[in-house]
Amino acid sequence: MKPAPFLILLALVGLFVGYFSGSRMGSHFNTASKTSSAIAARPNEPGRALASVSPAARHDLKSLLLWWHLERGGVSEVVEQLERMDTAAIRSLMVELAGVRGISGQRDSGALSCSLEAAGREIFRRDGEPALGWAAALDPAQGRQKILAAMIAAAAAESPQLAKSWIDRYLLEFGRIDSGILFAASRGATARGAEGLVELKKLYGNMLIGSLPNGPLPENFNHRLFMENFGPGEPESRTTLQQWAAKDPEAAWLAVKDYSARHPRGSSYFGALFVGMAVGGKEREAIRWLMPKLDELPQESRSSALGGLFSDSWNTRAAVADIMAEMPREDDRLAVAESLLDPYNSGPATLAALQALGSEKAQVRALVKSAESWRNMIKSPPDEMTRKSLRHYSTIAEELQLSPESRAEIDARLRPDR
Repeated sequence: MKPAPFLILLALVGLFVGYFSGSRMGSHFNTASKTSSAIAARPNEPGRALASVSPAARHDLKSLLLWWHLERGGVSEVVEQLERMDTAAIRSLMVELAGVRGISGQRDSGALSCSLEAAGREIFRRDGEPALGWAAALDPAQGRQKILAAMIAAAAAESPQLAKSWIDRYLLEFGRIDSGILFAASRGATARGAEGLVELKKLYGNMLIGSLPNGPLPENFNHRLFMENFGPGEPESRTTLQQWAAKDPEAAWLAVKDYSARHPRGSSYFGALFVGMAVGGKEREAIRWLMPKLDELPQESRSSALGGLFSDSWNTRAAVADIMAEMPREDDRLAVAESLLDPYNSGPATLAALQALGSEKAQVRALVKSAESWRNMIKSPPDEMTRKSLRHYSTIAEELQLSPESRAEIDARLRPDR
């Protein structure tokens, strides 16, 4: 194998990590950096992948991010260079990369893995499953585990069903699944849309880690299909709905309304619906849009929906008083205030919501209902969590300047023997 392609790709690995890690790279990368300048000066030779990247630009954040973006899009000079290499040369390159030593730190190792994965994707694009057989047949001394993981990741991104048996074999042999494999699978599935994500969930189930979706959503993403297969408690499902609500609120509302009528936990989606509409500080506009629609729900579902209004974003809690001012019904305002009364996780929004109720009678009503719902957590004799809970209600009563009678009523609800 000619040395130029190897040195070129190592130089690009150095570009990727250089901004983050300065001069901590090993001798491989130092040599590559010097060689890349010489290559750039000979633009007519085959190995000219760095011709447009000056040595000074390699440590410029903008250039770094541009390189990363282009590489992810499949049109970078790294990918172009790999496309010009024959398969045997890329395989030799992967063996050499897998054998690089003297690299310390998660970021540096990540850059090296990134280069391996880029090479793996190119080989899989050409050869398909036989490329995984080649990796599996390597000697451990050739970096077999790293190369096999990169090849399985390439397969998982393009064909999760084909990759599944290889993942099972990898898990059996090494006792764990390389996270890069699963992230590649989720990125590939996201690019294929909701259908790809549903297929991935069926195939991989509990093996999946991180966020789904993972990456930008395709323009024609089927949000309804995604909602039917990924419940409100799963990672990123509500974030996906927020994006839909910001883009097409009426369609998102109809889907949430239909889903919540069939699923008890569907009401937790209303917070995501509200946050999507409130993007850009439009909380008042969002609640004015949402309140008439809640009239279409039964009262129980309505209260649950309002109770989940602030479950998806702390940012909107800053506007809680403005939002509650748009609610003419006291029961609606109470549902919001009660949802924020968490004795273990309250903030300024809790007090603001109670103050927005407007009367001591309504404030006590909300506090009493909250105290009753948390009473089972109260221990006798009190432990630290119990003392924290009791302090929470006591502090709020003081902030609201409640009467002694009202405080006594709340305290009575907190007795575990009641």
